[in-house]
Amino acid sequence: MSTFTAQGSMFEGLYVKVLKPQGAFQADLVKAGFDVTQVKPEYPMDVWVACLDVTARHLHPGQERYAAWRLIGHDFITGFLDTIVGRLVAVALPFLSPKAFIDRSPRFMRLGVKELESKVEWKGPQRAVVTLEGPHEGTAHLVAGVVDVCLERLKVTPSITPSSLDGTRSQLIISW
Repeated sequence: MSTFTAQGSMFEGLYVKVLKPQGAFQADLVKAGFDVTQVKPEYPMDVWVACLDVTARHLHPGQERYAAWRLIGHDFITGFLDTIVGRLVAVALPFLSPKAFIDRSPRFMRLGVKELESKVEWKGPQRAVVTLEGPHEGTAHLVAGVVDVCLERLKVTPSITPSSLDGTRSQLIISW
């Protein structure tokens, strides 16, 4: 996990722009390695994962871990698109077709985790498999929440099935 780096814009988007944690939630994030009052340019990936788990416990108690991560993905992209880095995506998004968005998604994902490798394989005109060589088996679940929101903004109803392939590889099967 330590070879991957979570960009500070991911923390800013989720915690500063959207969630604005306070009290025990904020204290638990500090214990996990993130202080919402002092966002750093980047963090070790294990801090991002720990913060996602803290967020899941505080906002989605009782949810299975990765189901909660998918819900967090919805909040994450809303805030990320409001960061300086995320505005690069937000400006382009309305001009993209769903297919063009999926084709560009590997580039967009590297804005948050520059070492993330992903590959898009089309299985039909509205069906793709995105394979992620990422930092964590849960990556696809968080990304599924992100893609849900983006495709809905492109006026399509997505069907997204995330799956973990092993400790670091995962896949999304996306259709609309």
